[in-house]
Amino acid sequence: MIAFALASERMRFLVAAGAALSGFLLVSAANLDHVPATVPLGLGLLLALSVWRPPAALVIAAVLLPLSWWITRTADLLPLRLAEAIVLAVLSGSCLRLAWSRLREAAEPPALPAGVGPAAVTVLAVAAASAIVDLAPAQAGLYGTWLLVTDTVSQIASDYLYGTITVAPGLADAARLGEGVALLLIVVVWSRRQANLPRRLAVASLAGGAGAALVNLSVGADAILATDQPATMLLRELAGGRITLHTSMANLGVTGEYFLMATWVGIGLVAGPRRLWLYGVATLATGVTVWIIGSRTLLGVAALTTLGAATVWMLRRRPAARHRRVLIAGVLVAVVLLPMAIVTVYSQRAGVFDTAVNSDDDLAALTRLLYTETTQHVRLRVEFAAAGLRMWATEPVFGVGAGRYHGLSVRFMSPWLRGFYPHGENAHNNYLQIAAELGIVGLAAFLCLLAALGWNIWHAARARPQLDPLLVGSAAGTASFLAASLTGHPLLLGETAYPFWIVAGVAMAIAELQHPSALDGAGRHRTIGWMLAPVLFLLATLPVRVEHFAETLLRTNARDGLDGLRGTFAVEMERAEGTRFRWTGPRGTFFVPRGAALVQFPLRAQHAGRDRPVAVAVAIDGRQVMRVPLPGPVWIDVSVPLGGSSSTSLFHRVDLRIDPPWPPGDRRSGDPRTLGVQLRAVSVVR
Repeated sequence: MIAFALASERMRFLVAAGAALSGFLLVSAANLDHVPATVPLGLGLLLALSVWRPPAALVIAAVLLPLSWWITRTADLLPLRLAEAIVLAVLSGSCLRLAWSRLREAAEPPALPAGVGPAAVTVLAVAAASAIVDLAPAQAGLYGTWLLVTDTVSQIASDYLYGTITVAPGLADAARLGEGVALLLIVVVWSRRQANLPRRLAVASLAGGAGAALVNLSVGADAILATDQPATMLLRELAGGRITLHTSMANLGVTGEYFLMATWVGIGLVAGPRRLWLYGVATLATGVTVWIIGSRTLLGVAALTTLGAATVWMLRRRPAARHRRVLIAGVLVAVVLLPMAIVTVYSQRAGVFDTAVNSDDDLAALTRLLYTETTQHVRLRVEFAAAGLRMWATEPVFGVGAGRYHGLSVRFMSPWLRGFYPHGENAHNNYLQIAAELGIVGLAAFLCLLAALGWNIWHAARARPQLDPLLVGSAAGTASFLAASLTGHPLLLGETAYPFWIVAGVAMAIAELQHPSALDGAGRHRTIGWMLAPVLFLLATLPVRVEHFAETLLRTNARDGLDGLRGTFAVEMERAEGTRFRWTGPRGTFFVPRGAALVQFPLRAQHAGRDRPVAVAVAIDGRQVMRVPLPGPVWIDVSVPLGGSSSTSLFHRVDLRIDPPWPPGDRRSGDPRTLGVQLRAVSVVR
């Protein structure tokens, strides 16, 4: 959207539309049923600052984003997605300011660097189309009525940022990708107006990374000080501890990829002309955290990016022969010693060493356990890749839909892999997950954007006689993040994804400032054409995709009775009876074929009791047909006739509204979800 405004004055209204959309999604942060009044007040101040001083708001966001989940947990704000709320506030304010400033300017600014504008707009269009396809089936039977507006708008405006929205479960995943790309473009746009913004954002990104590192390291420090031998424990943690606390996912790869990127940004700042000792301290904190968290893949990526950065430096700086020999020797030693260090240390990280040293034959036991652990790790990666490819093969062009990988993954896993992940898992490969969810169209657009960024950065680096250390650091950090994404999924988590797009924007902005693009009028018109082509193509395919998606939902639900449900959480297993069920949120939605005569489904409210009855309102195609009382935590079979419904769509939409739901404060179990009722398999009688 921003690229359109930059390419043509006539397109500036799209920037205003982006501001309006971001602001609309941000409205749900003001839901005082979930958060105290200080949250909307703080976000409102950030929004106002974004309108008044967009660069300052970007700097604040760069500091807060890595710490957002820790802040949310510490302040008891779960399940608010604070990272996305911060980004929405910055985007809406910045876009509003950009649209307003374009109204007052007569001169047309230059287009974005070659390839970046069309690729970015294509990614935005792919994400938006996926969200529309995901949203459209929720309007079954509501066409031509105000229910379409009131139901959809009210759910998004009240529940979007809390994970309980039922009208479009994949909306947040599609939005995260679009928001990240928009954040990158915003950084480039405002860096053109303030040349020192990239450096300020780099410093802010390092500060946020250092803060997140201190959060993680403080956990280790508390554990060390609580032992009888703190010195021994300290050495043990430095050799093999693995700690992550600043993110909401207990995934060490996701955390490590972010800290490695922040470390490279710090190296770029330390090597720059303004060498402050605080930069070194912050970089040391993130680097130590990388080592403590680091998996074998992460350490390997660190070695490769170091080798690449050293090679580029040697080729561009042309050091003296003596320095070159020292550098080559250092690289060779690192390449030889690093695999040995990884194998030795990772045995302790995996808990293998402790087991081995207590056996009769330490070396033989350690070797066997290392071989077993490594073989299992490799097989897991292979099985994940195979499952992702199977899912991609079912919808190769447009994918299964944003955010649907985790819920569908069990169907494509081998029995061996399901033994480890019975409720589904991510692809452990961001590129493969994008391909499965958004198809070849989404993957191609994403790779084209990365290629355009890389080409412009490399072209700018070659055009100058001396390398900018911050350009090298931010580019190396971006590259390391993307390389590690081959075996991880950091783009699925806002606390790591949004900082990545900011750092990528810093690298692109520095390249743009050092080697600005200059397009003539014909070049701008060609750029507009390249931007419009994918958008028009995706618009033309929407009707077919919506109908196909609806049919897929019906087939899925008919096959299993649980996989096609929306507005519900992951499938769980009841231990006593061995049956599968799902928890709904405050609202649940599923679909049945239009020709069905009756739909049946069991419900249970675990929080119901004599002093607290629970009722479930059942609506067919937006019209309430019955209210089911649930007096206690027992299963109640519900049968709903469909003969009287006048739906003109391919299917009926069945809505469940739970009154009252089961909030986290009432359960006191540490689970941040707001739950509704338990729902077993849905069956249809024709």
